Amino acid sequence: MSGNLGGAIAEAGRSVEARKPRKGSLAFCSIGCLGLITEDGLQEVTYRDGNEGMAYIGIHLTDKAAPAGSAWSSRKPKVVGHTDDFHQEGG
Repeated sequence: MSGNLGGAIAEAGRSVEARKPRKGSLAFCSIGCLGLITEDGLQEVTYRDGNEGMAYIGIHLTDKAAPAGSAWSSRKPKVVGHTDDFHQEGG
């Protein structure tokens, strides 16, 4: 895999069929923001407009639409990898 996280995510997305979302998944939401899913299964969420729904929740890893580290959610996340897929060789 590539030496940087972005390259590793892109490579994983190309080489792996759709993956089931779970805690520790790296995924894109419907507007293309990368997030880290922090809870297993769908969770009840309330959106800014007051609507409620079920979605996978986690944190933003980029600042495309919200600050990195802020709340992230997706009803149908596109999983590109899992944190346990990436490991440091030799250490």
